[in-house]
Amino acid sequence: MLSPLPGDDHHQPTCPHCGHLLEYRPGRILDPFAGTGTTGEAAWREGFSAVLIEREAAYQADIRRRMKLALGGHDERKRESIKARHGDVEAGPLFSNLGAAE
Repeated sequence: MLSPLPGDDHHQPTCPHCGHLLEYRPGRILDPFAGTGTTGEAAWREGFSAVLIEREAAYQADIRRRMKLALGGHDERKRESIKARHGDVEAGPLFSNLGAAE
């Protein structure tokens, strides 16, 4: 809920229950059992820093992959998602000879 301050042209976020002004305070999130890094990605997307602790190597690899995709942007996530769903797909007959010596 946004409410104007007296004599001000912009709006400040307020608590919908009590009307007090809310302020944005960046912070740090600690996740001692990070798993695949969902909390870390969410923290990053919301402007927080995060400390993730994970002892399992497989999950550490998942966290690296997740953060690489998050930092890579929408197009990178979309490409990787398609590759994960469909694997290495043959190019098909139209493009099968690309790169071949003629």
